[in-house]
Amino acid sequence: KVVSKLFYAAKEKDCKAFMSLLYKNAFQETSLGDAQKECEKDKDTYFGRDNSAELLSVKKISGDKNKATVETVTKEDGTEKKTKILLIREDGKWKVDILATTEAEFAS
Repeated sequence: KVVSKLFYAAKEKDCKAFMSLLYKNAFQETSLGDAQKECEKDKDTYFGRDNSAELLSVKKISGDKNKATVETVTKEDGTEKKTKILLIREDGKWKVDILATTEAEFAS
């Protein structure tokens, strides 16, 4: 659910919603509050001018009660990509560790 919300927030260029879904240490050099302010100043830099990224499917979810990996298939600019998104439980809610999210190879 958090992954779907993340893609929706990015598509809508909703900085507040997007940042609320990220792990508190998502940015090494800045706080989420400062990152949100920067995002509001220039949404195209954060989300891309023609943000076409969409979540096509969730292939697998694995992990434990504090960390999980979500294997997804996404589409951006007409190209499908496999992505592993790391989630961390923070204050009882799943948050996205954006720095640990990577393109990945996994079985379809």
